[in-house]
Amino acid sequence: MVQTDGRIYELMEKEFEPNPTQDQIKEADTNNLYLRWSLPPPDRVHATSPSRLVTHPRPGTPFECSVQLCAHCPTIGKYIPYPVESDITLSACIYGKRKPKTGAGKSHYNDYYMRRSDYVKLSHNPAGNPLMLRGNSSVIDVTIPKGKSTANFVNLSLTCGSNAARSRKALPAARGWDWDYHLLIRSETEKFCIHSLMSKHLTTDSNRSQTREKRKLSELNEDSVEKASPPTKRRKLVVSQTSPESSSSDEDTLPISFRPVRMQTFANVISTMKSEIFTETC
Repeated sequence: MVQTDGRIYELMEKEFEPNPTQDQIKEADTNNLYLRWSLPPPDRVHATSPSRLVTHPRPGTPFECSVQLCAHCPTIGKYIPYPVESDITLSACIYGKRKPKTGAGKSHYNDYYMRRSDYVKLSHNPAGNPLMLRGNSSVIDVTIPKGKSTANFVNLSLTCGSNAARSRKALPAARGWDWDYHLLIRSETEKFCIHSLMSKHLTTDSNRSQTREKRKLSELNEDSVEKASPPTKRRKLVVSQTSPESSSSDEDTLPISFRPVRMQTFANVISTMKSEIFTETC
């Protein structure tokens, strides 16, 4: 199995011509064909936690990706889509790479792959069920039809997350299950030399982590709505004291003077009465 080198893939993405002419297709180098992502897989994929494989064994949220068959055209020095002359079948599978900060010796995989830089084909999860499904099928094959160059992998799902289980009730194999997932697309045809394509690291989220992310997103949305809404301004009620004639015309409006009113207390009233009585007697 020949795999596309990272430098070649970067060059192919940089020097890619999406609309070649028929003459350019005929002049393409078919000794080496390559696959490129027309729709790469998502960075984060939902999957059931390894500690819940016995109690809640179910596939994760479906995702999709697409690849395109390409060839190098020496006359223009670019990579172009290559429509196949006959049907070509592509298959997808998950390869795992040991995480650097975990004990790889907890799993029997370490007996065969001593280096953590090695990639291991992961066909089944710790419970013995297929790790990746297409719908309800574990056979993940897609055909590029004659005259086309693109293959679409839809309704893909993972049945187990990539992190090791921490629960004591989990399966022993699940407690040593700690990988970096990578999606590999390849062809088994012998007519052409088609370089396989491997994705970047797929991060897996469990049910609980996705629920936490949805809650965080909803809280952020609520905060943004509150910040976006303008604050309510309090209006002061102003009562204008005007005479009835002032509403008829602005020219007839006269200033109104108010005489201060002295508040009479009981002591003031008694003092006033005494002064009046003293005045009468005099």
